[in-house]
Amino acid sequence: MNERELDEALVEAEKIAREAGALVLEGYRTPVHIRKKGEIDLVTEYDVKSEDFIRGRLAELFPGTSVVGEEGDQDDSAEYVWYVDPIDGTTNFAHGHPYWGISLALCKDLQTVAGVVFAPALNVCWKARTGSGVLRNETPCRVSEATDMRTALCATGFPYDRHTTKDDNLREWAAFIQRTVGIRRCGAAALDLSMVADGTYEVF
Repeated sequence: MNERELDEALVEAEKIAREAGALVLEGYRTPVHIRKKGEIDLVTEYDVKSEDFIRGRLAELFPGTSVVGEEGDQDDSAEYVWYVDPIDGTTNFAHGHPYWGISLALCKDLQTVAGVVFAPALNVCWKARTGSGVLRNETPCRVSEATDMRTALCATGFPYDRHTTKDDNLREWAAFIQRTVGIRRCGAAALDLSMVADGTYEVF
């Protein structure tokens, strides 16, 4: 894809993310059916609805591309592949916490060329493509210029198997909490990484 085509793909990806977000918002802070993929790894009916919707729209708008999704097929056979998380932060969504989002990334040869992260309950959208900067709600943004960890606000996460593994991130948490201004653990990595891109966090 050339730059014009990537711009067009990014426009459509944002539309899809926002449409999927509107669909998922219908179930936000309402009783939803929940099942478990693991001890604490949840899936709701809206994860499935969101991914089905996104897959349908991508197939319609981008024939010839593949889709790798969290809840469906893992087809990465095409030159261009969409990687989709229909709800990043499902546990937050299921509990009525606003920190969750829909993320879509277009990759060529495993290199990301365009991506969108939309947080419907916060009404914040981040987007970018190769050769262009990051936009947060259409405003250009950039990473922090902080150089001293003592002034850094960090974000992190914990693995789903933290109840059964010694590799649980607690040692790293302890080290960083002593050396930084603070750590946030909000439960949606796509949003955390987007907030590194817009300068909210210095470190993930």
